[in-house]
Amino acid sequence: MNNLINDIRDTAAALQEALSAFDPESFNVVPYAGSWTAGQVTDHLVKAGGVTRILHGRTVPTQRRPDEKVEMLRHIFLDFNAKMKAPDFIVPGDGPFVFSEQIATLTDIWGGIAESSRTLDPTLTCADMELPVFGLLTRLEWISFYMVHTQRHIHQLHRIQTALRRRAVHS
Repeated sequence: MNNLINDIRDTAAALQEALSAFDPESFNVVPYAGSWTAGQVTDHLVKAGGVTRILHGRTVPTQRRPDEKVEMLRHIFLDFNAKMKAPDFIVPGDGPFVFSEQIATLTDIWGGIAESSRTLDPTLTCADMELPVFGLLTRLEWISFYMVHTQRHIHQLHRIQTALRRRAVHS
């Protein structure tokens, strides 16, 4: 369980570090055609942060290993070459987004996930929502999903920042 708490802390810190590379002006700038802005990435992560409600929702006993789907989640979401399409309910808005508000909301979400990992039974299956393709997940798997999903978007934030820097140099 300590590993999970450490992974949560490390992922939240990596997200904060990636976001600190932006300022309120660059936060809503499209870096290249077809890309989300950093603000849209945070909006997407905020919408996906509904995971915290799922963790506190209805649960049922798990009839399999509670971490059975963790490796598959890691494999899929940390394949940075694979293109994915967000489900409609977590597609980001157009913005503009307020940098400080997005950071504060994400900080709250990560605090809630950390608290849930310390206080809730991670082995129970969450019964309120299925993750497309994966079905019902345990609390441990939902937390792992949010971590690897965020890690994927941290990688995206780095690409956005690199593109904005290149654009600034060539301007």
